[in-house]
Amino acid sequence: MRLIAIMAILGILLFGCTQAPNAAADNATAPGMAQPPAAPPPATAPGTPTPNKAPPPGMENVTAVFTIHIKNFAFEPSEVTVPSGAKVVWVNDDGAQHIIKAAGFESAALSNGAAYEHVFSEPGDYPYSCGIHPSMQGKITVSK
Repeated sequence: MRLIAIMAILGILLFGCTQAPNAAADNATAPGMAQPPAAPPPATAPGTPTPNKAPPPGMENVTAVFTIHIKNFAFEPSEVTVPSGAKVVWVNDDGAQHIIKAAGFESAALSNGAAYEHVFSEPGDYPYSCGIHPSMQGKITVSK
């Protein structure tokens, strides 16, 4: 009996574990063993530039994205200054529908959770309002 106990203790000391492996540990390295080396990055010739990742379609000239939330029949924030080339996204967080209306652009009726976006490429002031609730007003200022 003592021989079996001694062998069990030696097994624990040598192998570090008496439990059967599980699915979560299938890819783990046994205690005390070194991790396999990571794969080296792909080789490139010296002086070869790393290719730039292309922006998604429609975002080629966008410099930044600004979000305006529509809550409690108000635009939050109501006034925003953005750089030329910025995209402004209005998100309707209200239960009522709203329309973003300005000189030069107008959204469809936005239900709760819907969004409308517009890219501002020309510097200037762009006052806007809700096409359904004219008392809701805001302004986008586009800097150079």
